[in-house]
Amino acid sequence: MQGPRGRRGGARSALRALAALAWVFGAPAAAEEAPIREETPAPSEAPPPVGLDRLLKLPTTMDYSVERRAGLTRGEWRTRFERIDAALAGEKQALATAQAELDRVAGSADQWLLGPPGMTNTDAPLDYRLRQEIDRRKEEIERLETARKDLEVEANLAGVPEDWRP
Repeated sequence: MQGPRGRRGGARSALRALAALAWVFGAPAAAEEAPIREETPAPSEAPPPVGLDRLLKLPTTMDYSVERRAGLTRGEWRTRFERIDAALAGEKQALATAQAELDRVAGSADQWLLGPPGMTNTDAPLDYRLRQEIDRRKEEIERLETARKDLEVEANLAGVPEDWRP
């Protein structure tokens, strides 16, 4: 399904682009065939044409080199560290929330609701889900801390400066 302009709108913009290219590269006959709109600059206002060989070269006055360590730039190293740090902080916050919820549930429930007398309450139905979540969060925190240490070792071996790390 096409919008209100349909194919004609796309053809007009393509024709405008073709006319602009023809005008830039010095084909006045092709540019005269296309209708000139108000947004097209008049030839007297346009800058002088630039040769194609000059357009394909970067200016020599600027330095475009990027310092890399192990194939990654400063921003890429920083992003890797920040991503692990953010995930670690999120897991620690979720662990604290789950432990607070477990404390709330365990403190408010009657002992008979959590398990039979004489049994440990570690697998009782009310707090079983929270204990499983806490165990999962602890494992994830351990995995992220190991990943952070591995990233530190990788950065040290690559010679990444300390100011590239958050």
